[in-house]
This record gives sequence, C-alpha cells and structure tokens, in this order.
Amino acid sequence: MRQTKLLLVLLLAVLWLTAGLAAPPAGAAPGEQKNVDIMSEEQAIQIVREKFPGWDWSTAQFNTYLDQQISGRAYWNIDASWQKAGRPWASQHCHFRLDAASGQVVSFYLQPASTGGPAGPVSRQQALALAEKELKRLLPDRISQLQLQEKEAVYLPPGRWPERQLNTSYLFRWVRVVDGVPLETDYVNISIDALSGRVQSMDSDWHSDLKLPAPVPRLSERDAREKMAAKLELAYFMFYPAATDEKNTVPRLVYNLTGLGPQFLDAGSGAFLGWQGQELSLGEKEEWPAGSGEYRPPARNLTPAQGLELAQQIFAALGYQGKVQRTGVSKERDYDWQQDYPVWEYVLYDEQNVSEQRGDLRLRPDTGRVINLYINPGDTAGKGDGAALDRTAAVTAVRQFLDRAFPGLSGSLVLLPEYPAFIPPDVPEREVRLARLVNGIPFYQDFVEVAVNRQGQVVRFYMRWSELDFPSVPAEKLLAPEKARQLWQDTADVQLQYQVFEPFPGKETAGEQKAGLIYALQRSGLVDALTGELLDFDGRPFRKQEEASSYDWQNSPQAAYLELLAQSGLLPAPEQFKLDEPLTRQQGLELVLACYPYYYPEKTSAGAYFKDVPAGHPAFKAAQQAVEQGILEKGGLLRPDAPLDRQKLALWLAAAAGYQEVAELPVQILTGQALGDVQELPLKIRNCLALVVASGLLPADEGKFYPDRAVTWEEIAPALVKLLRIVRVKAYW
Repeated sequence: MRQTKLLLVLLLAVLWLTAGLAAPPAGAAPGEQKNVDIMSEEQAIQIVREKFPGWDWSTAQFNTYLDQQISGRAYWNIDASWQKAGRPWASQHCHFRLDAASGQVVSFYLQPASTGGPAGPVSRQQALALAEKELKRLLPDRISQLQLQEKEAVYLPPGRWPERQLNTSYLFRWVRVVDGVPLETDYVNISIDALSGRVQSMDSDWHSDLKLPAPVPRLSERDAREKMAAKLELAYFMFYPAATDEKNTVPRLVYNLTGLGPQFLDAGSGAFLGWQGQELSLGEKEEWPAGSGEYRPPARNLTPAQGLELAQQIFAALGYQGKVQRTGVSKERDYDWQQDYPVWEYVLYDEQNVSEQRGDLRLRPDTGRVINLYINPGDTAGKGDGAALDRTAAVTAVRQFLDRAFPGLSGSLVLLPEYPAFIPPDVPEREVRLARLVNGIPFYQDFVEVAVNRQGQVVRFYMRWSELDFPSVPAEKLLAPEKARQLWQDTADVQLQYQVFEPFPGKETAGEQKAGLIYALQRSGLVDALTGELLDFDGRPFRKQEEASSYDWQNSPQAAYLELLAQSGLLPAPEQFKLDEPLTRQQGLELVLACYPYYYPEKTSAGAYFKDVPAGHPAFKAAQQAVEQGILEKGGLLRPDAPLDRQKLALWLAAAAGYQEVAELPVQILTGQALGDVQELPLKIRNCLALVVASGLLPADEGKFYPDRAVTWEEIAPALVKLLRIVRVKAYW
C-alpha cells in the first residue's frame, strides 16, 4: 500500500483522476449532503491568482466545475490554459483543486517548463528543499503533524523499457502522524521537476474534523501478525511481466492473503475489516461444488457458425429467444500479461420488435470462451420494488445459470466472500464473484463475476480467463503451510496506523466518516511456495528498507543524472551496477526509447525489421519501435548484443532529437569545436556527430570524438536526460 503509492511516478494521472470525480446528479435530496458554505467560482479563481502569482493570468482561459461528494466535501476544479499563437494544439495548461468551503489548495499540476532552469538537473536533496519550501508556503498549519516518509523506496525496481520510462520528477511524500501513529489517508505529495528546478505538482488529503480513537491497541502487533498469518493459503500468483526476470512470465505458487480482500485488522477487537470499516465474516467457506479439473470450452478456434451457435446457447440458457446476429469483429489487448486476442460481438434482438436490442455478448473465437454478456435493463428491471436478493438465493441462481450455459465451469471455480458484507437495501442487483481453480489451487487474478437482479435473473456476466501455462508441482516439493505462516509472521511488513473508512452510499450514512486503529499489511507479503522466500510486490525477494543496498556514485560528476535513471528503474540493481560498465546496443536503444513520453505497441509492425532480431527476441519490441520512431533504418543486422559505441549512440540521439534532416544537407556543418578523428566518416555521420556535440548531448574531448569508444552508464546518463528535455519540447510545444 505505502510503496504502491510512491511508485505512482506519473502524478499527473493521479491528479486528473481525482479531478474527474463526478458531481452528484441534479435534483439530489438536500439531506444527502452536509450543509457547507461554498465560495463562488470567481472567488476560487482569485485564490489561484493570489497563490500562484508568477503566471500571466491576464491571458489565461479558465474552465471550472464544482465537485460535491457524498462525504459532504465540495471542491472547485479549475483548469487554466494558454494558447500558443498559430499553434492551437500546443497549449500550456495547469490544473488546480480547491476546497470550496475554506479555499485551501488541495492539489495542483503545473505543466513542466520546456526551457529555462539550471544547466543540469537538480539533485534529490535540492529538490527536497524546494518541496519543503512549497509545503510551508501552502500548508503552514499542517507541518507540525506531517512526517516525511524517508524510508519509502526511492527507486523503482530495476526494469526495462517499455515498462520503465525516464521520469525527471522527484516525488516526496509526507503523512500525518497523530500521537505517534500514522494516518496514511491524510498526506501531502509534492513533485519537483528536476530539469527546470520548479514545483510541478501537489496532491493532498486531510480530514480535519475526524475523531480519532485512542492510540492504544488492545491487540499486540505479534498477535496481529499471527491472526493474519493464519489466513495464508496456497495460490497461483502472476506477477506483472518483467523483462529482466524470466520467472515472472508464468504464474508462481505462493502462500498469500489474496482471498482475504482488504487486509485490515482492528487493533481493538482483532476482527478483519472491509473498506467501509464493516467486520468481515471469514469463517467457513460457503458451499460450492467440488471441481473435477480445469474447465475447457467445448471447442477452440471457432468458425463463424460455431460462434453464432454458442451465442444462441448462452442467451437460451437465460431464457431468451430471438434473432442473434454477429455485429462486430475486433482485437483487444490484455495489458496485464501483454497478450493480444480477437473478439467477436453478438446482439440479441427482440422476437416481436427486431429493431430492439435485448442483450449483447462478446467472446474470444480463439479460445471459445465468452468474455461478457449484458441484458437490457428494460427486460429485467424488476419494477424497483423489494429488497435485494439474499446471498444464498443469488449464489443458487448463479450456479444454475453456469451449469446451463457453461457445463463443467462451476467445478473450476471457488466462491469468494462477499465484499462488502452489508448491501444497501436500494441496490437492485447482487454480484457473485468466483475465482478460477487450477489443479485444485485458486488463481485469484482470473475470475467470473455474475450479477443477479431481485427476481433471480442473471443480468451481467464477466469472465477473465487468461491463457497462461500453470506449473504443476508435487505436494512434497511445496513448503509446508506452517513454515510459510511462521516465515510470514516473522518478516511481513505490518504497521499500526489509523484508517479512514468511507461511508456507504446510502441516505442513513451519507456524509459520515469514521476512523479506526488498525494493523495493515504494507507490502504484498507473498511467500514463495517452493523456495520459502518472502516476495515483494514485483516478484523479487522482499528486503526491509534498512537492508536494501544503495547505489554508490557520490564521486561521479554525473550523480544527479544517474539519480534520475535510478529512480525511474532504468539502472541495474545496486549490487550489479558499475559506473564504467559498457552497454550493449540493445540496452542503449531501450534507454533512448525510454525518453519518449508515449509508447503504442499496437502500432508496431508484426514483421521483423532486422534479420537477427526475429519476433520473440528480447530486443524485438525495441527494434520495431525504433524503426517506427525514425531512430533506426530497417534492414540488415542490428547486433543487439554487441557493445554500444559513441558513434552509434550519437546517430540514435541525433535521430531522436530530430536532427536528421539538417544532417542530410550536402554541406559540412561547422560548430565551435572541430572533431579531428571523424574526418574519414561519411558527411551525414560527421554532421550528426557535430550536431550532437554542439547541442551538448555528447561531449568531445580536446577536439576528438572517439567514435569507437564503448559507452558506459556514466556517459549515457546525462545524454538521456538532455535528450528528454529536447523531446519534451517537441512533444508539448
């Protein structure tokens, strides 16, 4: 939880998501909102002008909206933009979010400056000083209760492009601490743009009127760990693909708490709690038929006729007759596992009125699996009367539907507890969620979700069923459950903290918030069922923060540049990193691509551009994208494992920076520094080298370029950060 928050390095996305919360529907009952005095739009804009005086507000265009939340809070969201003369697509923009009652700035995002700033990036320590100054300026009354999270992971785990991009913003996080106990839902995040040396964004939340319980837990941390460890169970777990770790390409057997849901333990009663603070019932599992093996659809690689027949069977299992017609063919991507798959779409039309759609269904013809279906509410609305279907009746309806529509599927599923346990009486549907069973072991990342209305009719169905290879391991090779529980109990990252529980969206509880004193699992807490290692969220061995090794580059003149690569996850692990280690061509190419702000894998050609980099090669994705971006010319050999020399890097940097057209001019480009050791090279290459040196991307040494010298981490780091500054100008301006 805590580490996951810090790893959100693109804080802009967080701010826009926060700003995008919808306001309550028009005509909402006044009793559903707390009575608060809301300032006018003009007053909110004036506060922004006063708090941020360095902007030319006279030419700004404002777009505002009021966000009133069910908790009783209200916020003004203000977007300001400045159009560029003759370039309407290249507008500069800022976003601000203010408490509509107090006028307090809650969050903001300022578009990074494309020019100006220091000659080199500011260091992390310099950035921290800037962040602290901004914190004191905007939130002086909160400083005494805030604590900088210095033990947070500074760096992303090492990875590779495209999962890793060069990020030049330093993010600092402060958490509210009351009587020595952290309240992690009250926080301030501030990011500093290292290139311009300016504050880029701030995001915060604060519950000033919240009543906190006494910070004295009746349950000890040891007892809390023991209660959590008792809930560990054997499961398959798929870590997100990491190009640097082959083990992460298939599901692994682990002991974990995935089936537990929210991992909160009341520090007083010892009960497990849900997101709304309700006590969860985690006793005996509900009855569900035992499985006989992995479910497989009757047919794969469906023909159009077979696909139509399957769609008709599913609708018939729901009791619907009518014309079924295929209406679309598309291709979708599972971004979790980086898999592409085809999709066929079908519509059920009413028997009496052929123009009326009664439902739609989507399936994968390659696997024969239905992805989802939806029934028109007009057929299943239930007149809006009566209470929601009780849990037992809903589960029975789901099982009957699955047995009719997907014979054998029920036996490959395990019924999950209902979260939240309390269902507001005005909810018209009840959802039942079931996890996939493989070799009799749950795989919670694949699941089936079925919604049943008040009349017991299925109205929605969704199936996530990944095409993965699951290892089968003899029981005698698995770590004993009691050993896994003891290991978890001894080493898992559990913290005593306050937790704010949001209200249920019902009239009786609207606007009410409460806080609890809880024990929370801070990191994933997975135990490898084969090795006995405690694993972190990315699949690598868990290490306590004080045990983690750090990079050693204090004596390097490029330390500030290397710091940015490290926090972006673009360097090898500290214990494997060497400043003077030569890079391969594949490494260098991926690093250059990491300076591009966007990556669209669906645009990459399926045919290989280089003879020695076929589909499936570790460098295939980078090679294809580099050609699409104009960095490489296709054809011949790439030699991805060969050492990267300065000449090759200079050509890539020149292409990425947009210098190629100038370099192709039939004249020699003269700069302030003649390069005496490249005169035998072709004119275009000499021009590229001259432009790269003149722009500061790569240095020359006393009139020599040394084109054949191998490129090291210490040399490429400043080149990449400087390239990003150029690319940012091209992208935004």
